[in-house]
Amino acid sequence: MRRNVKNYLCVLLLISTVYFMSMTYLRAEETRTRLIRIERTEDVSLPTGWYLLTAAQGLIIFVDAFYLIASKGNRKTFKQTMESVPVRVIGGLSALGGGSAGIMLSVGLIGAMPALEMPHLNLPEEKVAQGEPEGEEEQTYVFPVPELPPLMPVENLASQANGVLVISDAQDLSEQAISDQSDISAILAAPGAQLSLVGSSIVKSGDASSPENAMAYGLNAGLFVREGAAANIMGSLLSTAANGSPGAAANGSGAVLSISDSNISTSGAFSPAVMSLFQGSVTCGNDQISTSEAQSPVLVARANGSINASGGGLYAYGPQSTLIYGDGKFELNSVYGQSSGGSLMFLQNGAEVSLNGCTMSASGLYSDGLEGGIYINGFDENGREKKMMVNLNSNSLSLTQSGNGDIPIPMFHTVGGQTQINLSNSSLRIPSGLFGYVEGGKTEMNLDMQSAYGSYVVDGAASLNLQLLNSSSYTGIINTENTGAEVNLHIDASSTLSLTGDIYLSSFTDDQTDYSNIAFNGYMIYVQGNPIL
Repeated sequence: MRRNVKNYLCVLLLISTVYFMSMTYLRAEETRTRLIRIERTEDVSLPTGWYLLTAAQGLIIFVDAFYLIASKGNRKTFKQTMESVPVRVIGGLSALGGGSAGIMLSVGLIGAMPALEMPHLNLPEEKVAQGEPEGEEEQTYVFPVPELPPLMPVENLASQANGVLVISDAQDLSEQAISDQSDISAILAAPGAQLSLVGSSIVKSGDASSPENAMAYGLNAGLFVREGAAANIMGSLLSTAANGSPGAAANGSGAVLSISDSNISTSGAFSPAVMSLFQGSVTCGNDQISTSEAQSPVLVARANGSINASGGGLYAYGPQSTLIYGDGKFELNSVYGQSSGGSLMFLQNGAEVSLNGCTMSASGLYSDGLEGGIYINGFDENGREKKMMVNLNSNSLSLTQSGNGDIPIPMFHTVGGQTQINLSNSSLRIPSGLFGYVEGGKTEMNLDMQSAYGSYVVDGAASLNLQLLNSSSYTGIINTENTGAEVNLHIDASSTLSLTGDIYLSSFTDDQTDYSNIAFNGYMIYVQGNPIL
């Protein structure tokens, strides 16, 4: 081979390796940033493979440069160059030095670079939520106060609950109950209580000394129902006007709360309207339930709590306030919902949700990086990840905002864990055109008699299994940037797919073997890099 060709190849190898080494550092920093967001801590570790890769790249750079110098620009052959013992020793030291330099650069650079402005990450240092609907003057809210509580509290502090009126037996009440004291509910249903409230009024003020305990355990609620107690509210008014003061909470095994034809409202920050915690059970029927301040979800079910609601309306007016929040079980039938400053749902590891015949709208705003009509975070810091299930049948679900600054708002945003979403016969409004974003974990999306549109984005640490079943249709793009770790698509013979861009898949099956149910529109479907046609 001619010397100038050899020189060209050596220089090309050197330049390309430097380029790929730079890209490796950037990709490693991006991965580290994602882990920081998911694990909520700066103390994260990258897999050893990243450092081994940069060590190999450093080795190639040093050895290539050494060979160019030792061979005097390829004037000598490889055999002639390596005849000298000193040259062989120096070559070995170059290889060792290159690998060491690659690792040291990795340790020094990864984590030291400024936060990357990746469009799908975009992590600010403060959590900001915008609470005004599109078309009105925007306001920005920043809260240095505590975040929503962790997934599973270590212990239950329900025994710390107290009340102005403490009931421990069977009683019927219709008079007004009032508390203006911090950390004291208006009514406490103690173990053994059988309480019936008909045409009553419950009024609570007095801020909680610990908003975290209000959010995690329901302490300082207007009505607090402990384990082994039952309360039935009919045609009553319950309102709280304090920070860290939930409306009504059922906390503990055998805690049962039934609410019907009543009005529940809270007007303080960190004040959910209705809570079911630690195997508590809540049933709502034809109620009007609302929250008006920051980080105050309407319905909260956590730690194996459950909420069943039929009819009525849910309203969240404060920033970062969602209609449904938690890791418990929710079943809603024919419920109207509106959130002006938050999501339809903010679900955590293990949540189970069933929505049937509901009409709901939300801005989809929460804080930067947590946008979504339905935001599902399956990550568990203790590694106890449970599958999450979301069943949506015959609903009307709308987003009122298209984006949070430069960040588009998806209808479905899943992060970590395993999630199954069954979407059937529902109407969707997605101003951003971003149907879904899978950011880590595994998501299974089943469309059944469902029309869907938009883009489905899958990042490099995530997998998506998408099925179109029973006359479903999808118009849009799927993994068009070819970033997903694994993306699988199945279409049955009765369903259709219309492409608005190229689609990149790991596997693809179509029961219509001639692909007559696909409108390619000049675009292609690539399976493992190969077009299907």
